[in-house]
Amino acid sequence: MRKKQKVALLLGLSVALLLSTSVWSYAETEASYEWSDEELDALGWSELEEFAEEAETDTAIDIEEMLGDASDLYEVVEEPPLELFYDTQAGMYRYELPNASSFWISVPLGAQTTHSVRLNCGNSSAIYNLTKDGEYVSQPESLIFTETGSYQMMLMNTGSFDASKSGNKTQTYQLEIAFVIYEDTENQTDFLQAPLQFRIAEARKDGLPWDFSKDRYQAALYLEEDGYYQVRYVSEQKPEISYQVELEVDRQAPYLTFSKSIYEKKLRAPLSFEASERGGKIQVWRNDVPANTAQNSITDGGFYRIEVADEAGNTREYQMYVAYGSPIWSKGLVIAAAGVLLVVAVWLLYQRRHMQVL
Repeated sequence: MRKKQKVALLLGLSVALLLSTSVWSYAETEASYEWSDEELDALGWSELEEFAEEAETDTAIDIEEMLGDASDLYEVVEEPPLELFYDTQAGMYRYELPNASSFWISVPLGAQTTHSVRLNCGNSSAIYNLTKDGEYVSQPESLIFTETGSYQMMLMNTGSFDASKSGNKTQTYQLEIAFVIYEDTENQTDFLQAPLQFRIAEARKDGLPWDFSKDRYQAALYLEEDGYYQVRYVSEQKPEISYQVELEVDRQAPYLTFSKSIYEKKLRAPLSFEASERGGKIQVWRNDVPANTAQNSITDGGFYRIEVADEAGNTREYQMYVAYGSPIWSKGLVIAAAGVLLVVAVWLLYQRRHMQVL
């Protein structure tokens, strides 16, 4: 076998090997050919293993470099045109490539979501160069993404390779797949972006219609205020295909209410406090050591740092110095002393007026 044909065949087998280890099961799968150990050794099994291991880890892969001597047998087409369909049976969006092969994804390309994302590459595609929040990561099992973050990856599609027709160039499609997974309540985002080739059709904030006409091109909804947003997008190619995202935006940090002003010149215990939001998490440090403040109450002196956080991750911090011990002249003591002095004064006055001269 000529060297170029061998390299080309290795490329096709690499895709097959990747699919066998990274693609989740789907109803429409095809039977794969079982290679014998002798055939795999003859084709360079060690090379295939090395490539598959690279694609599944956090190592970046250059498709042109991988093709090497087979580059004149393959034509790499970047970002090919895609036709969008919605597979109601699978509940997924299906993208069809020019060679009639497809891949499926549970959200449109470029979508933002609060749910896990499923990806099915089909029978002739593979994923490589996967990044999460800008860092290369290993592929998750079965290509189901559950962790929050911004994901980007490359999909390579070779179609069906026929070694007997290797004299003709085979188009290899390369395109980017991207999406973002948020928490149900988010405090880091300022806008909701329409998926690729989608536009905003309807938007609601806290259950009421939201005017998005000021948002240019109706492609992004700027979230100027906190609230619960519901946005429905429709495909520009096929308006009957839609996608909806629901997201609560909370960027307001909770606060604490105290039993007395913490700005007093000499703040003394006891001091109690309460979070403004139900479920707010309160942490207390006394003299830089975590403190156990039962029922949110301070009973001893020291330098205190109190932090309150909500479920969205917004935090507010308070710092104060609580004086040690009780004041010498408490309010009750002053009143008691004044009472005693008053009694003494009245007694002296009485004795003076009723003084008897002997």
